[in-house]
Amino acid sequence: MARATLMGRCSALTARYSVGKLGVEDYARCLLLVTAWREARGDGRDAMRAVAHVIKNRADVWGGGLIHQITSKNQFSSMTVLGDTQTVLWPDATDAVNLADVINRVADNFDPDPTGGALYYANLATENSKWFKEEIIAKPESHPITIVIGKQTFFK
Repeated sequence: MARATLMGRCSALTARYSVGKLGVEDYARCLLLVTAWREARGDGRDAMRAVAHVIKNRADVWGGGLIHQITSKNQFSSMTVLGDTQTVLWPDATDAVNLADVINRVADNFDPDPTGGALYYANLATENSKWFKEEIIAKPESHPITIVIGKQTFFK
């Protein structure tokens, strides 16, 4: 999805709980919210919170900011992989409002990281990426499991 389309969707999504024009920081937080929701909505609020922390951890460790980490190729399939059925899903206003406080706390560094600094996560029952299996799962000495929340397993 083109950035302009994402920006329009984020503007519409956040219209119910924000005031004024959508700026870059608001856009980053909206993408963080949508990504966390898409990636872990079936596992509940704690899993969505943990996914948000992984994205924030990547931005802090690898640089580039939240937008870069979320929209880089193949980082979050629900946001960037053509053909992923989740790329057309958007949280409704109630879900967005309920998750917005968590997202803001994560983005502002006011929320303790339940993942212990994880940079990766996956639902191991459905993971099909050869790279992820070979480079993350198969190398526990480099990428130890930090926690399991819902169906999501988090790795350093």
